[in-house]
Amino acid sequence: MNDPAGTGGATRVQVLREAAGRFAQLIQENNGIGLIRFDTDAYPVNDPTYPGFPVSRIGPGGDFDPVRVAAQTAIGNHQTNLNGWTSIGDGVVMARNVLDAVPAADYDDKALIVFTDGLENQPASIDSVAGSIDQRTYAIGLGNEYQISTGALRKLAHSTGGYLRLTGLLTPGSDDYFRLSKYFLEILAGVTNTSIVTDPSGYLAPGAKVRIPFVLNERTSTRPS
Repeated sequence: MNDPAGTGGATRVQVLREAAGRFAQLIQENNGIGLIRFDTDAYPVNDPTYPGFPVSRIGPGGDFDPVRVAAQTAIGNHQTNLNGWTSIGDGVVMARNVLDAVPAADYDDKALIVFTDGLENQPASIDSVAGSIDQRTYAIGLGNEYQISTGALRKLAHSTGGYLRLTGLLTPGSDDYFRLSKYFLEILAGVTNTSIVTDPSGYLAPGAKVRIPFVLNERTSTRPS
């Protein structure tokens, strides 16, 4: 995670902090948010070397809501271990355990978001724990299909009703810089069942224009007859 991300000299962990911080900034009131980290092992939210953040409900107050601020602070304080080992399975299981401790009556839905920049090379493997994951799971891979445990993450996400997004090889271009933030916000919309406008697919030649009409919202008005 301390390798260059390709985005203007930023490291991968810096790009992660910014993108995940935007997720915490924009998550809507009355939704819960929590986080843990993993490398060789997963670390509980009360681990003294990393002040993780238990699942807590976002309250009123916008940017100044204390839960939102605490979540953004925990994301901003995130550090990465340089030992080179990755146990995605450990991270997924601990995240599942954190969510399981939250009473079902507190929220309508629960979901996991898994972020990784590497190939799993330390037990537990995703395959060995996938059967115990009963929450909808989304995954974001920072890299291409050769740099990430793509098959295992896709199987985990698809079997739980989520999906996998890969950033591809990030370059210093502005499009790549914002791609990870876009993925986090797309997943936020999926987790909270919110409709959003997504990018159209296709290619435009230089100078070409294509207009695609779409309905952004619906409005009903009345007037005296």
